[in-house]
Amino acid sequence: MNEKKKKEKIYELFNRSIEYVNEGKFDKGIECLNEIIGLEPDLAADIDLYSLRGVINKDKGDYKMAIKDYSLAIELCPNVDVHIERASLYIQEGEYDPAIADCNAALGIDPNNARAFSNRGCAYVGKDEYDKAIADFKTVLQIDPDDQDIREFLEKIYEAQEMIYEEQAKPGGSPNE
Repeated sequence: MNEKKKKEKIYELFNRSIEYVNEGKFDKGIECLNEIIGLEPDLAADIDLYSLRGVINKDKGDYKMAIKDYSLAIELCPNVDVHIERASLYIQEGEYDPAIADCNAALGIDPNNARAFSNRGCAYVGKDEYDKAIADFKTVLQIDPDDQDIREFLEKIYEAQEMIYEEQAKPGGSPNE
């Protein structure tokens, strides 16, 4: 296939993949992206096809495959958004340490990224490390004081902590519960 025909084919496949995804035909969209990667592997990094494939896999609910795609995207070209997206999937899968590592990597690139602090805070909640979660959520509010979701989440953490303290203060309450 000559270069002109190859470019036309790639353009057609890319547009078709978007159409399939918009129609909810995720597997067909992924097939088109896979065909592009087969035709022009170097293009995958240039236009972030692995990240796009990760988004499609996430949308269809295949988090394990989405994590693999995001990992390939990060390997080719690390960026904040992909680290944050992969972190959110790790959190949903209950894999908190890799989520924290991704958030730390994102913060290494963009130290004021509210989403990275927010995701890391959620991962800390998952690990029952509430002091670290609170610190991250407070940082989010310093960056974005109007983030009502984080404000409400922080209030719920404070309420839960208060309930734990009250339970522990009762006769026979355990300080380790």
